[in-house]
Amino acid sequence: MTLTVRNRQRLKRLDCWLLRRVATWALRETGPGGEPDSAAHEMGVLFVESARMARLNWRYLGHEGPTDVITFDYGKPSTLPQPGPLLGDLFICVQVAVEQGIA
Repeated sequence: MTLTVRNRQRLKRLDCWLLRRVATWALRETGPGGEPDSAAHEMGVLFVESARMARLNWRYLGHEGPTDVITFDYGKPSTLPQPGPLLGDLFICVQVAVEQGIA
């Protein structure tokens, strides 16, 4: 399994080591299709600032402004969930997530 956790924001201090351990555990326990086989997963978890999230949101989704989470699935296109490894990136905007948590 390849799991990358990166903190590219400065609003909140994050424990990337702990976040990586939790994400690794979750991937191993849940596995795609209910199967706990995480050997082939390739995931990136990136915590970003609102300006970068706004650029991603506009470029890939055509939406203006930042959002809390954007996911990119690099697996085979399908209308239904497919069994097999997870291949993708998860972008999290801490600032927007905090604002939504307060509201």
